[in-house]
Amino acid sequence: MKNLLCFFLALGFGLSAQTHYDTLSPSKDAMIRRLGSQGDNNNYGNYPWVNMHAWSNGGQTVVHRSLIDFDLSQVPDSSYIISARLILQVPPTGSQYASGHYLTEPNDCKLSLISSSWTENGVNWNNQPTINSNYTVQLPAASSAYQSYDLDVKVLVQQMVNDKANSHGFYLKLLNETAYRRMVFASSESNYPDLMPKLILAYDSLPPQNPVQSLVLNPTKDAMIRQFAGAGDPLNYGNYEWLNMHAWTNGGNDVNHRSLIDFDFSAIPAQSRIESAYLVLITDSNSTEYPGGHSFGSDNRCRINRITGPWQEYQVNWINQPSFSAQNETTIPTSTSAFQNYTLNVTALVQDILSDTANSHGFLIQLATESYYRRMVFGSRDNLNPNCHPRLLVNYRSTIGLSENAQPNLGVAVFPNPSRGIVHFDFSQAGLMRGSIRIYNLSGQVILTKEIDQLQMQLDLSSAAEGLYLYRIESADKSAQQQGKIRLY
Repeated sequence: MKNLLCFFLALGFGLSAQTHYDTLSPSKDAMIRRLGSQGDNNNYGNYPWVNMHAWSNGGQTVVHRSLIDFDLSQVPDSSYIISARLILQVPPTGSQYASGHYLTEPNDCKLSLISSSWTENGVNWNNQPTINSNYTVQLPAASSAYQSYDLDVKVLVQQMVNDKANSHGFYLKLLNETAYRRMVFASSESNYPDLMPKLILAYDSLPPQNPVQSLVLNPTKDAMIRQFAGAGDPLNYGNYEWLNMHAWTNGGNDVNHRSLIDFDFSAIPAQSRIESAYLVLITDSNSTEYPGGHSFGSDNRCRINRITGPWQEYQVNWINQPSFSAQNETTIPTSTSAFQNYTLNVTALVQDILSDTANSHGFLIQLATESYYRRMVFGSRDNLNPNCHPRLLVNYRSTIGLSENAQPNLGVAVFPNPSRGIVHFDFSQAGLMRGSIRIYNLSGQVILTKEIDQLQMQLDLSSAAEGLYLYRIESADKSAQQQGKIRLY
């Protein structure tokens, strides 16, 4: 232990780690209620349930929704959220809702970000707060009556920290509010306080001069391309309502669909570190063209790749489709329900786009296996339902003038950090062309050494286990050095 302490001190880190861990209980929660078409003016701020409920009462539909907030004031505004998990648990048999979730009808729910203020003992259906629909997480239908949920809400919590004035907790509702269906969890007023909602956070507080910035990007163009009977279809589908990854038959002929989508990244400064980027894809349960939604009798996993060649929305087709890169390919996992929405981590892909804008032209999405019968289908930017349009949620930090734990005479940008394995080093600002990079584990062992021989380099740490690592950059004459931390996930 003494040797390890000396190692940290020698590297200049000390023991004042910047990563913080918190488990928060709700600062307030409430249920709101509608009876038939009329909002209920009563307040249910002391209700013992987080209840998303569509039932009947005297022949009228009764709808319940729920609101939960947590006090994030102790999280500095410039913080990067490493992880955020919302835990929801169901009280046992014998409680008010003895049967737990109601499973006869699909009870998928949606969790959104609340964007205006509300009070626990004043909120009701008629004065309920506004919602920011750019930030949502889906709760898939329960598979058992007392199923608990561990939800990844990192994107939402990062937005809460970035914009505290317009962030006021989580709003939960059923996707389909027709009887009979229900999801029900303990609230902060439950008779089972150990089951109340919990928000588990890990975050790094970084210097306020380089805060995390957030953007919600809408597509600038998208299109579907089609192969028919083994031949490319020369027709253009730039105004197609769907991002459709599809392997089917038509008149006995194989048909394959792929989709392309692009965003305008010009608002993000060139020297930026992408802290996180999430592609949100929404399907439409009211579709008449694809009323069955995803087809997942066979494995319908899809691949997302960075497009490296130019293309035009109203000219692209299967025959002239652009090239793409396999680097940092992202997978859309097999769907578990017909109308499953996805929030996909594309951080590495977006960092690749920012690092090579001249050769980056959006995303290509295709089935991992293009043999029938399988399909994933989402709304495109041309979909008639604007709630089904894709969007890209980006959190970034400018690296200009930022060198984590750096010596004053170096300014090497290290990104993305956290990383999935590929870490970029940009020596342009430092003007460093000769020297070395060493990566250490927390036991002080060198796991990788690389000689610096160009202004931009990348290291592949994908074979290393998840966790925290230390790096040291040293000039060839040993007159200058920089050290810092890299987190792998």
